[in-house]
Amino acid sequence: MLGACGDPEYHASNTRHWVPLTPELLALMQDKGMDKSDPVLIRTYKQEAEFEVWKKAKDGRYALLKTFPMCRWSGQLGPKRKEGDRQAPEGYYAITPAQLNPNSHYHLSYDIGYPNAYDRAHGGTGSYLMVHGDCSSAGCYSMTDQQIEEIYALVREAQSGGQKAVQMEAFPFHFTVQNMARHRLDPNMPFWKNLKEGADRFEITKVEPKVGVCQGRYTFDRVTSPGDATGCGADADPELAQQVADKERDDNARVAELATKGMPAVRFAYEDGGQHPSFKNKVTDTSRPDSIAMGPVIELQDSKGAVTKAAVRAQGFDEASIAAAIVEVGAPTTAVASAAVAEAKTPAITNASAGTTTVVASAPGKADATTSVARAAAPAADARTSVTAFATPPTTTIAATVNKEQPLYRRLLAKLPFGSDDSATTDPSQNLAPDAAAIDQAAPLPPVRPSSLSKDSSRRSTSPQANLGTEADPFSPQAIFASLPSFMKGTAPSWPTTANGFAPLDR
Repeated sequence: MLGACGDPEYHASNTRHWVPLTPELLALMQDKGMDKSDPVLIRTYKQEAEFEVWKKAKDGRYALLKTFPMCRWSGQLGPKRKEGDRQAPEGYYAITPAQLNPNSHYHLSYDIGYPNAYDRAHGGTGSYLMVHGDCSSAGCYSMTDQQIEEIYALVREAQSGGQKAVQMEAFPFHFTVQNMARHRLDPNMPFWKNLKEGADRFEITKVEPKVGVCQGRYTFDRVTSPGDATGCGADADPELAQQVADKERDDNARVAELATKGMPAVRFAYEDGGQHPSFKNKVTDTSRPDSIAMGPVIELQDSKGAVTKAAVRAQGFDEASIAAAIVEVGAPTTAVASAAVAEAKTPAITNASAGTTTVVASAPGKADATTSVARAAAPAADARTSVTAFATPPTTTIAATVNKEQPLYRRLLAKLPFGSDDSATTDPSQNLAPDAAAIDQAAPLPPVRPSSLSKDSSRRSTSPQANLGTEADPFSPQAIFASLPSFMKGTAPSWPTTANGFAPLDR
């Protein structure tokens, strides 16, 4: 993998990228006075795991067309800084037709365009940062295959209608007063306030802001005059600039009021990103499912922004679970009580070398992984958070269940690498007798080629048990001898053949 989600190569050509807009989307457009060729604008939110598609209506203003629940994003809240940090980007990006990938390894995809001018100004590195299907993320925003087909079709139709670039606004969360109060001491807050300025402009006007970068900051709706020494330009609409400033002042006052009333300042520590709570009870082939089994660890911050030892894990990614964890970790009773709750709710991690147990948030598979986040106003003053990897419990092997008093052929068969999952490990609490039953229940039985093939070999069960002989004891010497190929038994092989003369083989 070259970086991020790794999509540098193409599969053979396919027609997935020509999937038409669904009747439901066409009906939504008709109800909202939109045409399929009208421009679109995309907004994403990590914390809420939401993917919004906005579309320009006949009055020239954008309206929300559809909100897709996001299947997977990785990393933490905050911008991407370097290749390999698993961070999904945050910022303003432009999606041109050249960035659409119809032959993606992940069903369909489009490149976000990271790093953009802002990212490069802050030394950002990385490549192949995508929005794609497959519900798998290593720095990308991942959807289900059906969702990415709809999103891809919306972008395709808008660009076919003349839109040169689709603006994608990637945010850490909805910029509500409550969220701003919760994260008010986060070292990323100066950067997030810079993003919020553009978001506020869109909320006020419902018109796509013109985005630029000047002196390491995003700028919005600027025009450059010949006499401008800064090169950053002046605001094209002073009245709108005043409205944005008034909204920012009012929001800051409400944040201060919530802080005075006891709203705790917290930091969210994800194991490795998250997903929309609607996927909680659905069967999805998700990357690193163990890292999104529960919500983030909510860590309390003191007045200087330092993380305290008290932490509570949210029981899900929904707002109710997160709010409950924030209330619990921010309760003014005692830090000791909060730490006790955290220890009860957070998986304990055993230090194999020291034999001690600690409670931490982590990114699985990376021992000492470090996420670097920088203030937009002062990139040099990076705030780094050390994240310790979860230890993987030792797997119970099938060979460990073998009784040394058993026959040699049973012990040899038990040690063969048939592969197993959690359901195949032996549970000591069952107190099984040390006989053949223990092996038969713990390990999958070896496949044996049947004496004849069914007419429809493609539909034959792939289960090893489905291809066994009819002997009463499949581990008996007679059964093992019968399963050997003919040439090993001293007789001529007589495999059944197909009409073209080739012998069909099991896969």
